[in-house]
Amino acid sequence: TRLSISNLYKRCMQSVKRIPSENHRLTYLVYIRGAFRSTTSPYTLTERMKDAEEQLKRMNYYHSLRDQNKKQPSPSTTNVTIKDRPSQTDLIETGETPSNETAIMNDWILKAVPFLNTKDVRLYAQHLIKDGFDSVEIVEQELAPDDLDFMKKAHKRALVRYLKGREDQAAS
Repeated sequence: TRLSISNLYKRCMQSVKRIPSENHRLTYLVYIRGAFRSTTSPYTLTERMKDAEEQLKRMNYYHSLRDQNKKQPSPSTTNVTIKDRPSQTDLIETGETPSNETAIMNDWILKAVPFLNTKDVRLYAQHLIKDGFDSVEIVEQELAPDDLDFMKKAHKRALVRYLKGREDQAAS
């Protein structure tokens, strides 16, 4: 078990090194180090390992998307179709298929704050859509920190940092 934990930690850290954005990389470093060092977690070791594997899977998925986008011209966010979206199986527990706007918001939230668990992603997407933020374009143009009071503090900070990073990139 100790060896498998060590190997998983190494794979997570290798994946973090591939994150191009320094802000995202630092966020992930803090998250991963904290998760692996935590001795006060209410979750069992098996649950924590499963969560770490899920997070690693998400990081690697986004690395593959980024690599794929480098090879192909990226479509604009307004041309997102159902077939362009990643699978939502991780976000569906009820057996219902999420609406197109919910699925798109789920994907955007995971892109912005990839370490979130599926329960928080679903909750945050519902809040954003309820408040009228039902497309990536609206979220990225209009979302302000005051609109995120429904989020947990750390998640809100990470999302605000992501949005600030996008603003800084757009200004460059």
